[in-house]
Amino acid sequence: DDKRLVKSEKAEDIEEKYIVDGQERFVHTVKTPVIDAQDKVIGILGIFWDITERKKAEEEKTTLKAQLHHAQKMEAIGTLAGGIAHDFNNILAAIIGYADLALEDAREGTVARSNLEQVLIAGSRAKELVRQILTFSRKTGQEQKPMEIAPIVKEALKMLRSSIPTTIEIRQNIQADSSVIMANPTEIHQILVNLCTNAAHAMGENGGLLEVSLTDVVIEPAIVTDFGALQEGSYLKLSVKDTGCGMDGEVMGRIFEPFFTTKTVEKGTGM
Repeated sequence: DDKRLVKSEKAEDIEEKYIVDGQERFVHTVKTPVIDAQDKVIGILGIFWDITERKKAEEEKTTLKAQLHHAQKMEAIGTLAGGIAHDFNNILAAIIGYADLALEDAREGTVARSNLEQVLIAGSRAKELVRQILTFSRKTGQEQKPMEIAPIVKEALKMLRSSIPTTIEIRQNIQADSSVIMANPTEIHQILVNLCTNAAHAMGENGGLLEVSLTDVVIEPAIVTDFGALQEGSYLKLSVKDTGCGMDGEVMGRIFEPFFTTKTVEKGTGM
């Protein structure tokens, strides 16, 4: 303040923020004490500049740098993922091939045949996942087609029941049984499995409730979300709820980053 300036007899160069008409304004101020012949401060000379536009430009520059850094990181991750996917594809081909051979020798109606069929189904899902990773690394689009989502949800929950601890109750509320959307079936399956697996990890061995709902919703009027505008019309809402520990704001801000995870090495990669 001015009293401090008078006492110190030194010039000050400061930036301050003000709220004017409800908007932020930034001001650059230079204050210099005026000293008379007896070396006494007789006044203060102040010069002010409105630097709001400059501050906005600096913020935009910082944001663009962060976006560029993020894009470069995603490109590096894509290259790495593509290399791993190729190697994994070769291993997967052997697993599927030997499972096919074993299936030929398994008699109809036996547990062994049923188990092998499940291995092949899982292998097919894994093969599609590898294709998605390669698509991510090559920056090409995913094929979408008309599909009923309810059977995919039910299949995923059936598979999850065998891998999620019995202390976790899975409750499903499938109301939109025959609604059709444009999507990639494997992606829908993958999204649901990942969300439910994360939910199970959040609840841990103590268990809890995992609730999956599929309902019809009507958006009216149009709304704007963090991911773009939703026009008026009919939509399907797929939601996953759990009674786990939740996440803080910092983690929530990064949940859509590929491979971001708070898990330990043995529990997942955050895909």
